[in-house]
Amino acid sequence: VAIKQAVAAYGINRVGMEIIRPPDPNAPSGSGIVIARGETSIEWLAPNVILNHAGPGSAVLGQDVAYTTSVQNQGKIDSQGVTITAPIPDGLDYVRAQPAAFSDGKQLVWTLPVLQPGQSQSVQAVYKTKRQGAVTSSAVMATAEGQRDQKDVVTQVNIAALKLTVTGPPTAVIGQPITLQMNVTNPGTGPLEKVLLTANFDKNLQHERGVNTLNLQLGTLQPGETRPATLTLTPRAAGRLATQVIATANNLSDSAEHVVTVQQAQMGLNIDGPAKRYVGRNAEWTIRVENPVDAPLTGVLVRDKLPAELQFILASQQGQFQNGEVVWNLGTLGAREVRTLQLTTRCVNLTKQATMTVSAASETGVRKEESRSIEIFGLAALKLELSDQGDPAPVGA
Repeated sequence: VAIKQAVAAYGINRVGMEIIRPPDPNAPSGSGIVIARGETSIEWLAPNVILNHAGPGSAVLGQDVAYTTSVQNQGKIDSQGVTITAPIPDGLDYVRAQPAAFSDGKQLVWTLPVLQPGQSQSVQAVYKTKRQGAVTSSAVMATAEGQRDQKDVVTQVNIAALKLTVTGPPTAVIGQPITLQMNVTNPGTGPLEKVLLTANFDKNLQHERGVNTLNLQLGTLQPGETRPATLTLTPRAAGRLATQVIATANNLSDSAEHVVTVQQAQMGLNIDGPAKRYVGRNAEWTIRVENPVDAPLTGVLVRDKLPAELQFILASQQGQFQNGEVVWNLGTLGAREVRTLQLTTRCVNLTKQATMTVSAASETGVRKEESRSIEIFGLAALKLELSDQGDPAPVGA
């Protein structure tokens, strides 16, 4: 028996044979008897090249997009050559190919050498999107043996945008950390992938990692989404210190700068009161606490230690007398702010000098101390005594 393929195709044909003894001619109703069987198979060998074509499902306007085309020989014999043709899609501009392709302005062509069984090869074309909407990338394969295939990928091109804002305090003091708030927004209609924040800050702004450049990956930003991030820095010197932040995604970028004016933290303290008082009389004191710079002072606490010769009577601004001293908790002292505290005491003992000591300190370690003395003396008085001498006295004496 000879067989021939009606249509050329790879695969296996099974061939079976039987030897049958015909029925007995004297028994018309009898049947033949199989006295032997045999089977074999014929495998038709040919290359079997599989085409794959992949690319992004979405992109943004102005972005580079890459399409990868691969071929693999899943047959059992060599394919003597494969040609891949990729028409340049409408809506995309050709940028480059890897490996280099022949281009006539309308399509890209790659001619691949012999493809052995199990072997695969791939090519890549990179384009730039130039309009919004759907674009179709096609790859057409043709082998030397006549096998053909085509695969298409549709990419939706959207309009994406990138907006960055950076906010933070305009002033600060040396040694007190500040926090910058960074917001990255995608106001467009397409997603932004691999959004990256890069912050470059002055050498006198210290980060906990000890670096002056910091990169922060934000991932994918969907249309209309805003992604926040924070940056905490500690000023180490006075002056105008700048932080430059750049946001990038695809071929888009935006930048913003924040400048903080750093000052040396200071505190002013003044005590006004009488230099002398009579014992038993009241003495009125005025304490002025001042922040002379533009950066706030936090956690300000004022303590007035009274000498034994002065008795506490009354304090303004919720001053509390405890353990021999008057304590005021002022909280935050704003930029250029002055707080005036009033204190009333009574002079209880005579002394040439009774010294009152006042200290003011912030939670960041800024401290100021002042003292004021008072003399306490007794009240002036006259005493008159009259006595006679030589009594009795004669008339005329």
